[in-house]
Amino acid sequence: MLTVAETTLNILYEQHLINLTLQGKRPAAIDGYSRAVRHNSNYFDPSPDSLTTANLKNHFNSLIQTHSWNTVKIDRNGLQSAQSALSIHVLNSCICIEGFC
Repeated sequence: MLTVAETTLNILYEQHLINLTLQGKRPAAIDGYSRAVRHNSNYFDPSPDSLTTANLKNHFNSLIQTHSWNTVKIDRNGLQSAQSALSIHVLNSCICIEGFC
């Protein structure tokens, strides 16, 4: 049986996929952005709608150490897209990566 957090995550993830499709995003963008949401949901215990600025800063700091800048940017853009579509605004005040704010 799924926990409440897993159920919430699944609902948010499905909404995110629908929003990306309705925005006319290309399949590669949908894949990258959805992978970012899945990756971040595996990294964090809480649902994406309960992340804090400190959570995100720590995550991106560790991601920068092990992945390319392109991967970090795609993760950031994917999360920003998900948060924007779901009216969550933690990331906007969190981090700038090489001028991408």
